[in-house]
Amino acid sequence: MGKVYLRAKKIHMGKNVTLYPGVYLWGNEIFIGDNVDIGIGTIIHSTNGIHIGNNTVIAGQCYLIDSNHGTKKNQLIRLQQSEAAQNGIVIGNDVWIGAQSSILKGAIIRDHAVIGANSVVNSEIPENAIATGSPAKVKKYRQ
Repeated sequence: MGKVYLRAKKIHMGKNVTLYPGVYLWGNEIFIGDNVDIGIGTIIHSTNGIHIGNNTVIAGQCYLIDSNHGTKKNQLIRLQQSEAAQNGIVIGNDVWIGAQSSILKGAIIRDHAVIGANSVVNSEIPENAIATGSPAKVKKYRQ
């Protein structure tokens, strides 16, 4: 549907995946399940692995990254190694991530969860939860 940027090793892409224009897949071990839509301008940056389950929708302008920059004192920040989550990021099946959300190092979003637009996920979101905010907090559960 437009230009997509691939600079990743070990990409697994399931059946019926739609990558909209401007999507970046960067880094290592990105797993995308079946029937997944990834919206315009979304960036996925993987150091240790990002797993996206089946039937998941990621809206436009989202950012998924499983590492942070080092912040040790007495050392130039630009010279420090990234610090990656050991298990990367895990996004379950049938998840909806709203526009301009950030999914950060170590995040786990369980099956059937919804992440509201402009949210920042840096922890675990339970199954069927609807979470919003920065950091994302569970507001209610799907009925």
